[in-house]
Amino acid sequence: MGYSDISALHSAQLCAGNMSIHASMSSALHAGGADGAINLMLRDALTGNLKGHTVPAHKYNIQGTAKGILMGGNLAVLSKIAGSKDFDCLDRYNLEGKDIILFMEDVGESFERVNNMIDQLYLKGVMQHVKGVIVGRFTDYKTRWDYKDMNDMIHDTFTDMGLDIPVCYDFPVSHDETWNYPMIEGHPVTLTVGKDNVSLTFDR
Repeated sequence: MGYSDISALHSAQLCAGNMSIHASMSSALHAGGADGAINLMLRDALTGNLKGHTVPAHKYNIQGTAKGILMGGNLAVLSKIAGSKDFDCLDRYNLEGKDIILFMEDVGESFERVNNMIDQLYLKGVMQHVKGVIVGRFTDYKTRWDYKDMNDMIHDTFTDMGLDIPVCYDFPVSHDETWNYPMIEGHPVTLTVGKDNVSLTFDR
């Protein structure tokens, strides 16, 4: 359980056919307290009672409903392990015959780097398996080009790809530990991007 560099371990577990939880680190668990909202979600995840998450809509969202296996995490870490059959859950050999819901987040990465890493996913054939995308919060970056924030750039990148699947932005998964909901990687999910809100349901 964890996030950031732990994304490599999540990915390896997915390659081995196991589930894991992308979630808070121990310092955030302590800071949140026993009755903290995110800690309560995590408790539900650990006891098999987490039904899903519902969050407000974002202006760039692409509406629709998609089903798949939840995979993702820190974009830079996933990029660094690309091509490993044992560690890269997004390798074409590990994705064969699968539909996935991809989530991503990062910290301290430039616009160029994020753009290149998303292009890498496209070029390695990942996007043909992606039925829905969850864009988390990207933090601690400098604005570049004519974009006000990272979501502007990612939205244009997906538009240039001709992505015609449900996409949501600013979902609560990030290096901001107050905005980092537990995500059960490897779990079948339904992503519903509506006009007013987004729901991610962990299917039974």
